[in-house]
Amino acid sequence: MEGENVSMANPATCDEFLAETAKSDRDTLKFAASIGLHLSKHEEEWLTDEVLSIYCRAKPTQMERIELMKSALQWRVGRREILTSLVCPTCASDFCSHDARIFGCDCDGDPVMMNCFQLPRDLTPANLDTHMICLFERAMKEFPTPPSGHLDPLDGHVRVRKWTWVIDIYGFGVRHTDPRTTRNLITLLQTAYRGRLKKLIVLDAPTIFQGFYENVAKPFMKPRTASLVEFVAYEDAPTRFNEVFGAGMTSILLKEAEENRSVNWESKTWRTFYGGNVIPIATKRETA
Repeated sequence: MEGENVSMANPATCDEFLAETAKSDRDTLKFAASIGLHLSKHEEEWLTDEVLSIYCRAKPTQMERIELMKSALQWRVGRREILTSLVCPTCASDFCSHDARIFGCDCDGDPVMMNCFQLPRDLTPANLDTHMICLFERAMKEFPTPPSGHLDPLDGHVRVRKWTWVIDIYGFGVRHTDPRTTRNLITLLQTAYRGRLKKLIVLDAPTIFQGFYENVAKPFMKPRTASLVEFVAYEDAPTRFNEVFGAGMTSILLKEAEENRSVNWESKTWRTFYGGNVIPIATKRETA
């Protein structure tokens, strides 16, 4: 997998007392949030120091954190089947249903995902929601945090693996304007996958999309989420992508964008969840 040996930049040393205090907060949160819930091994394994650090940073008091964590755990319990299988049923029936995929990682080792409005055949909000849940979960599995668990010197909690999502707006039309899809995806980013978004790049947005973004998408966004959105014109993509992702990843993303604009785009095929040179961990194990 491209960039699999890339790790986060070496952090500054974390104060020992701060680190111990943060660990105590994480342990308390894990214990208190789990009370009264029937968690499976899957949910237990999800409660890593990285995840607990996200929720400790989310709110100033433990009571608020516990409520958030309980809600997240209940969400995962209710979707246990899809979160363990990581299979999009719609794509299993037709691999051209959805095209959102992992294309590799940036210079920090953080995953980079991309989709294009031109490609998908299925735009049913619930189906898209399922696909993105599988994609986000796979991104975390394919690009886990370093086993050493770097601590942030500012708060003593674990540094979090984040992702960048490139949304290629090419092909945008009326069929893409169902507000339920937008609401669902933004809700996922801000709740079930809070703290994971590094940057959301909107590529090649036509004038008609600006009104949709301002009136439909942005109202669902918290200020923090909106601050991570960046619009990039297609002609500026080579320069901006190189700044954000580095030369290797830029080449892969631009090749994908060019294919999506080809006159033969309707004959395009792709692998569900994975693009570029990414080889899923499961596939590597099977062929080892």
